[in-house]
Amino acid sequence: MRVPKYEELTPNTALSEQDYGPYVIVKPSHALASWGIGVELLRTKDVRYRPASAFPADHPGRYGPMIAQKFIDCGRAMTCRVLTLFGTPIFTYCRESTHSLALEGKKGPFEKEDFMPTPPDLVGYTTRDPDMLAFAGSAYRTVPHVALQACDILRSKDGELYLLEINPGGGTWMFSNISAHVYKQRLGVDDLQDEFDAFRTCAKLLVNRTRAEAV
Repeated sequence: MRVPKYEELTPNTALSEQDYGPYVIVKPSHALASWGIGVELLRTKDVRYRPASAFPADHPGRYGPMIAQKFIDCGRAMTCRVLTLFGTPIFTYCRESTHSLALEGKKGPFEKEDFMPTPPDLVGYTTRDPDMLAFAGSAYRTVPHVALQACDILRSKDGELYLLEINPGGGTWMFSNISAHVYKQRLGVDDLQDEFDAFRTCAKLLVNRTRAEAV
């Protein structure tokens, strides 16, 4: 799978622009980092290791290592989540900023709206892009012991797809999780499962899987 270059930040970390480019995403590794909590964009030359004690009491960096990840320039801040069951898509939700990235000439600190699709300046939509769906499906073949995968994918402005994460820890049944009402509102739909006839699709997949493993 194509993933952005990344590494754990340690006291000996020294990132080079040759490897990472001019900008780096710094993000927590701990599960408390859901919803973008603790995620920052920094200039590569400004990235420094910080001990856990240097973070505020409610920061996820208190509870696990911080990760440096190459910033993927998508032209506009975007991300597409493809929810798959055994590698078959059952839901998609893409977010994209309504304005182009404008990082050149800025020294930081950067606000989330500078590099993430952030309300109100974003549009939500579904996708049937065959490359995007196939890319998400290949993530399951890489990690086949996780049946339900919420694959967060970027498309660079050069057209390359990158996998950020598969969210294997739960909370990703997007038809009824805490963000379901937001997806409905942004997509302008009443029933999220209509896109891929998700419940019927899941039932067929589970029946076939049960039969295959019962042999």
